[in-house]
Amino acid sequence: MISAHNSTERVQLGPLTHRAYTGHFVSEALETGRTPVVHVQIRRRGATLCGTVAEMVELFDQSGREWFKVDCALGRVWVESKNVRLCSGDGRCTCEVRA
Repeated sequence: MISAHNSTERVQLGPLTHRAYTGHFVSEALETGRTPVVHVQIRRRGATLCGTVAEMVELFDQSGREWFKVDCALGRVWVESKNVRLCSGDGRCTCEVRA
């Protein structure tokens, strides 16, 4: 699981949930007037990678866990929400700097 990080007012601590993603997406769209690119960090096979959310799919396995489709260096991958962390939008996340 990705650990919590320093946050701003709009960013939750810890893993990204579908509810938090939707709130961030809508907030960014209202502030900028355009469809936002949501930068995230993901944990995949023990490595931390940068990515962007390709789509939020209301997909739950039988245990009720949430999943995201994320574009990253490995291509488009499914990532469980506990392994996804939203970048804050303040430019301190290395994933935003690379974009």
